[in-house]
Amino acid sequence: MNPFIDYFNYIKDLRKACKSIGLSFKKIGEIHTKAGTYPLYVIVHQPNLSRKFACISAGIHGNEIAGPLSVLEFVRNQKDTIKECRSNVIIFPVINPVGFDKNRRINYKNFDLNRHSFDKNPPKEIKLLLKFLRYKNIVFFLSLHEDIDAKEFYIIYHYRRYPIYNKLLRIASKYCPLMSNKTWEGDAVVKSAILDTTKKGYMELFMHKKGVNFNVCTETPMKLPLSTRIKCNSALVDFIFNLQQVSL
Repeated sequence: MNPFIDYFNYIKDLRKACKSIGLSFKKIGEIHTKAGTYPLYVIVHQPNLSRKFACISAGIHGNEIAGPLSVLEFVRNQKDTIKECRSNVIIFPVINPVGFDKNRRINYKNFDLNRHSFDKNPPKEIKLLLKFLRYKNIVFFLSLHEDIDAKEFYIIYHYRRYPIYNKLLRIASKYCPLMSNKTWEGDAVVKSAILDTTKKGYMELFMHKKGVNFNVCTETPMKLPLSTRIKCNSALVDFIFNLQQVSL
């Protein structure tokens, strides 16, 4: 069991927070396991009729809890930001509900969900996410991750490094030290960023292949206190909501 909050209490609190501000909180499907059924949810903020959206994903690795908890923190405490935001935003608060509930990286079938986005028959969690995003024009995809071995924050991007990614690093630097290594897990690090096009199952890379220009994975260091990581990720979510236009 997750030592901080179980999935169903988390969803209860998040639903209440969304309802208090009028955010759409939808169930997009269910994950059936021997231990029980886990509903999967999405938050949608759509103040205009455009099909263009920024998309935030969290909790694809169940033990990386700062992302999901930061979504709850943001919705609870940034009501004015949300109300004033004129861009369309989609948030998947927990993509791996069983992993979150059990405080483990993998899903209930022992899949690393961030390695199977390109599968012809991907895990159900990924299927539900992609089905919901079908016919939506995603222009910015931000995936909130954590690194269990890291003491510093870094990002992973694909193919092209845009200036907007450096803004994410500046925001994170207010809460976490930035990666100073020249290499990390065999990849070159350039100014706290890693260009990675090798791990084909990455959700960000999949979104890039589907035509989404802006794709970035943020990695908060799990060696820092959870409260610090939540503040950092909440600030990154806030940045997306403060974008003037998701057309960028």
